[in-house]
Amino acid sequence: MKRIILFINILLAIQSFSQSEIEIIGIKYRTTTKNNYYIYKSNNNKFDAFVNYGHDLGKKSKLFYHVSYHSFSLNTEVNPDIIILDDSYYQPSIPDYEFVNLAIGMTNNLKNNWTLNNIFAYTISDDFNETNLNQHNYFRSFSYLKKKKNDNLNYGFGIYLSKLNNSLKVYPILSLQYKNKKRGLKMFLPREIKFWNSINSKSYIELKTIINSNYLKFVDNNLDAELLSINSELTYNYIFKKKFKLKTGIGLPYIQYEYILNSKTYKTNQTNISFNLGISYVVFKND
Repeated sequence: MKRIILFINILLAIQSFSQSEIEIIGIKYRTTTKNNYYIYKSNNNKFDAFVNYGHDLGKKSKLFYHVSYHSFSLNTEVNPDIIILDDSYYQPSIPDYEFVNLAIGMTNNLKNNWTLNNIFAYTISDDFNETNLNQHNYFRSFSYLKKKKNDNLNYGFGIYLSKLNNSLKVYPILSLQYKNKKRGLKMFLPREIKFWNSINSKSYIELKTIINSNYLKFVDNNLDAELLSINSELTYNYIFKKKFKLKTGIGLPYIQYEYILNSKTYKTNQTNISFNLGISYVVFKND
């Protein structure tokens, strides 16, 4: 399967609402409905927590740091009411698993409203409290140029490097962002597309699609699994006390599993309805 790249959410200045919204610390929980699809039945839960921190480095540069934790609980199995399990429908049991992401980045102000962003991220995947998975570590990095055309528009481009499973991949980055006081559009391709629209001075709705790719190594060295997720969400965001953001929404996540067992490839997929709830501490500043 062609790997779809994952950009970890490590950019300190996340653009949304009518200002620059900087999320410092936060948590989020997502659960999906149980769904019967073709020969499988499945549901899953996900918990996220993150911390961002940044500071100036001289007059033209900034350093920022990111730590995040992601916990997944999956329940995917062959539906015995539809088909009897045999070798043609091999379905390994995916254990609960976790990811820890560590990242450091630097932004440098250049001439004519250009900025250069360099980020290095290191990911640890494991089932820390169990013995079903081998620990698998991989890195991602990118260099990205952004041009601020005016207060409402910026665009950029760059390159992205990923080493997920002993294979170095190179991808292009393209971005475009437009906003005004009422609404905005952000594209960070090939990872994210997001549209937001303000309701009042304290709340806004957000529609976004994010693509992620992760990799698992089972204790049985003959079995590896790659997970591709395309998550589309409609989220209501409420700002209270000018410091906190409450997020609740509904989504339609698509997950594709690709297993490699004894040099043979097996694929399954699922689509469920998800419900999401999160809270974060944020600060705002005008662009």
